[in-house]
Amino acid sequence: MKGWVYIITNKSMPSLLKVGFSTKDPALRARELYTTGVPHPYVVEYDALVNNPRNVEQKAHFLLKAYQENKEWFRCDISTAIFAIKQAADNSVISESNKDDLIISEILNEVHHTKKNTPSCAHMSIGSLQLEFWKQLCEFAKSNNYPLGLRCPSRAQKYCDIRIGRSDCHVSMAISVRENKISCELYISESKLLFNTFSSNKKSLENALGIRELLWDDRPNNACRIMAFHDFDFENQEREEAFTWLLQTANKFKNVFSK
Repeated sequence: MKGWVYIITNKSMPSLLKVGFSTKDPALRARELYTTGVPHPYVVEYDALVNNPRNVEQKAHFLLKAYQENKEWFRCDISTAIFAIKQAADNSVISESNKDDLIISEILNEVHHTKKNTPSCAHMSIGSLQLEFWKQLCEFAKSNNYPLGLRCPSRAQKYCDIRIGRSDCHVSMAISVRENKISCELYISESKLLFNTFSSNKKSLENALGIRELLWDDRPNNACRIMAFHDFDFENQEREEAFTWLLQTANKFKNVFSK
């Protein structure tokens, strides 16, 4: 069985992180944990798709035993937890996302070009870049009167959610600095019926959106997504280009899927 081993944090519990596993998308798991009793949302800092996720999680817990606070919670930095997960998986991680800041910075520091009026990505952590990007996007949306009702993320994260007036799905914008891509998606948390309804009208929906290369991601026992991707060079392109594509695409998604 494949699944994810993930690291999540919460602003309410500084210096603590949770190492867990799930057969669901880690982002969905983080949202499930965010209840009325917690003042701040959980943030997925890292996730790895592996075989036998429960086994990998238990081995990672053993490797992190010296840092254990309570059950799945540990008092250590993210890079230490990532190293433990990789060791537990015996370097057989199928895919991963949200590598820790130091790893991303090392990759970006190999890039030497800078862009006018934009701090060089090579000198920023991934968390700092994410926070700055979403703040500037929200300011851009407000100044250009995009009718999306954005709530700017208060913490570093790769996604920014948009409510569309439905409880069974929402629109989410995301950035991936390591892959130089931005994306917009309809996130359907639990309703396979809703996804199948949309999928049965795939052609008409794609025509309405004006997007021909949508990814229809139907994962068994996990959240479903309808996704659009766009290449964007974070180091060498003006951010306004990314803001415009993300906001225009999100507005199309909202208009089409909120009906």
